[in-house]
Amino acid sequence: MDRNRTVAGLDVHKDSIYLCIMEHDEVIIFEKSTEC
Repeated sequence: MDRNRTVAGLDVHKDSIYLCIMEHDEVIIFEKSTEC
């Protein structure tokens, strides 16, 4: 049970990082498009 819990935690953590990176990239793209 502990192993499953750890794996689930890592999966959630990985998804959170992925979402943060996507949001960060969208903000950069938005800033660049408004500069032009």
